[in-house]
Amino acid sequence: MAYQTVTMRFMDSPLSSAPAFDTLVLDRRAWPMGGRLDYWTAPDGWAIRRYQLGSGARGHMLVMGGRGDMIEKYLEVIAHWAARGWAVTSFDWRGQGGSGRLTDDPLCGHIDDFGDYIATCAPWPTIGARGPAGRA
Repeated sequence: MAYQTVTMRFMDSPLSSAPAFDTLVLDRRAWPMGGRLDYWTAPDGWAIRRYQLGSGARGHMLVMGGRGDMIEKYLEVIAHWAARGWAVTSFDWRGQGGSGRLTDDPLCGHIDDFGDYIATCAPWPTIGARGPAGRA
């Protein structure tokens, strides 16, 4: 599995002393190579941002973040399981990340009813972790 790498300065609490050299580190928030970021349309028409990675030789896995999370928080986990043969899909809940907002405030993750979250999840067990084929 290939990753994008960056050179970063050592960062820690203000009390630690930073080394005088740059350290090559794995950027755990970099998008793993070979993945697909797109939108899946929920049954009610809402566009849900999703990310898919992996061959699926061992099966399919759905990574569901918490409310207020977004796909980027789980990139390291997604890459870990995809490297082990799983087809891994994650998504941003409606009103979170790149799945759009229900208000004009881009920082507000409001939904009208918790049932909207349940409606988003309802199709996944019957259609597989990748979502319905041919639907973007």
